[in-house]
Amino acid sequence: MIMESFSDITWLRGQLAATEALLADAGESIIMRVSLENRIKELQEKIDCISQLPDEAKLDVWFSGDAVYGSYGISASFMQISIQSLVGMIQSSIRDSLRKLKEKKKSVKTPKGQFYVTALTHGSFGYELSFKENGAIFEDAFVIESIKHVMDTIEYATAQEMDLDAFIQSNPIRLLSNLKDLFGLLKKQHSVFLMRSGSQKIALDNHQIETGYNNFCSSDIVQKEETIRAVFQGALIETGKFEYTDESGVIRHGVVSEDLSNEEIASLNRNFSRSDCYLDIIRRIVNYSNGKKKENVELVGISSVETC
Repeated sequence: MIMESFSDITWLRGQLAATEALLADAGESIIMRVSLENRIKELQEKIDCISQLPDEAKLDVWFSGDAVYGSYGISASFMQISIQSLVGMIQSSIRDSLRKLKEKKKSVKTPKGQFYVTALTHGSFGYELSFKENGAIFEDAFVIESIKHVMDTIEYATAQEMDLDAFIQSNPIRLLSNLKDLFGLLKKQHSVFLMRSGSQKIALDNHQIETGYNNFCSSDIVQKEETIRAVFQGALIETGKFEYTDESGVIRHGVVSEDLSNEEIASLNRNFSRSDCYLDIIRRIVNYSNGKKKENVELVGISSVETC
């Protein structure tokens, strides 16, 4: 029987590597060699079959370095920060793609699920992230493409020569902020890592991690949490954007936090639209190498003036 989950193919590849190692040490025993060769053939056939299955909204990640204890375990804090960075990047990519499609008046279903850790990967150590909606793996091309976009983004960030300004300009600031956190974490723990989703795979060694860190983490990205007084003009669920009037009377725009559900955004519109209130925001500022700046304001919550 062919196993259908990506964790199964990960397990099969581990078994294949172990069996090939046994074959290399089998010596002159014909019986053992034949048995191991048959086992290798069987494992490879199963891997080939699973590789032909449609891609799923899953991402497998393996690490090695100071945060990993062989194939037995991984630092809990390292795992937490790396998951937050990767999931944050994917969610930013999803939100940005949705916004662009809806601005073109194209109808698209908004994914309402979330990512779960659904397996631990071995052969060094790591984890499997799966996007689930209503308890099932969400096999949606939109989420799958966002995962692959993030993988391409991470790989491009390690290029020896890259146009940093163009790279920053073409990606959401929250995605860039999470990317910076990821490279900072990997460099600090002297980690290398491998990522695989469906048929796509990237592997970054210490030199590439160092290049990515130097390319990107040397850029000036400032992030700070603020509470500002303003008139909340409303938020659009479809595009994830909101509008407010600051205390000087200037109308400004920002994005709604990806952590707020559609129901929570609707509640903010009902309770605070056209109201003088306090906005809890995250302000992110990118300073370009040519001296220009890009600013992003993310809305994370609202409270009334009377209750503060």
